[in-house]
Amino acid sequence: MLVPTGPLTNVALLLERHPDVSGRLEAIVWMGGAVGEGNATPAAEFNAFVDPEAAAAVFASGIPLTMIGLDVTHKALFTRAHAERLRGAGRAGRFVAELSDFFQLFHERSYGFAGSPIHDAMAVAHVIDPTLVASHVVVALQSVASRNVDPLKQVVVSVCTFRTESEAFNVIPQTVLLRASIRTMDPEVQDFVEGRIKAIVENTCAAFGATAEIDYRRGYPVTMNAEENTGYAVEAAKRVTENVDADAVPLMGSEDFSFMLNARPGAYIFLGNGDTAMVHHPKYNFDDNAIPFGSSWYAEMVESRMPAA
Repeated sequence: MLVPTGPLTNVALLLERHPDVSGRLEAIVWMGGAVGEGNATPAAEFNAFVDPEAAAAVFASGIPLTMIGLDVTHKALFTRAHAERLRGAGRAGRFVAELSDFFQLFHERSYGFAGSPIHDAMAVAHVIDPTLVASHVVVALQSVASRNVDPLKQVVVSVCTFRTESEAFNVIPQTVLLRASIRTMDPEVQDFVEGRIKAIVENTCAAFGATAEIDYRRGYPVTMNAEENTGYAVEAAKRVTENVDADAVPLMGSEDFSFMLNARPGAYIFLGNGDTAMVHHPKYNFDDNAIPFGSSWYAEMVESRMPAA
């Protein structure tokens, strides 16, 4: 990809002397031209005006070309407020601010602008860095839990994969792959969050001129115990031991048993395992002393719910 920010003389010469190059160029993004008002003449922009033959040759080359003209760059203004912020940001900031002073004054007097247009940088900005876009997507997705969902209703949105197709430190990749896990306790919240995530991803990308392909897969439904069946399970547990927590704090982990609970009312319970990490953790250690309690609870459930005739 080429991003010329001046007259197209060199690009036209390249294509004339090495025509094979045109087949290897993905695109050209040119800072030049104008649809409306010019700056070299009332109708012509400077980069096009000084070598119109070169511009015509490049336009006719068949290479995809995006023109970032004055109609675009005149909307991106570097104002005096921007300059003052840079002026207080060290030596480099003062240097840039002082450079901008001339252009600020010129465009205010010549065009009545509130600042100086950012011409060349606009063409460079059009060559989108997907890592920047994806970073904004990751940040924006955090608003789902913090701003979009009732704080009394649990939701977790975790972006756990951020991958590009390049590992080079000096090459801007073409694509970024994000993978996320969404956990909720409410089916209605689950529906809402899916819609919000799609809207945030699509609109954030659109704001940067990028596009997104969304593959949203419903994994596990909410593991929701039936109240009546939970009562049976609690009473059976109390007949086995006094150490029963009938109001355990909900967890956000995924559970296969949720599919069973969606088909038939039931209850998912936890069996105490002593002082150890949770299941699936590398340091999880099953305590054999829990076996009699679990077996007794199963037996108590059978005897209470399916008594012998």
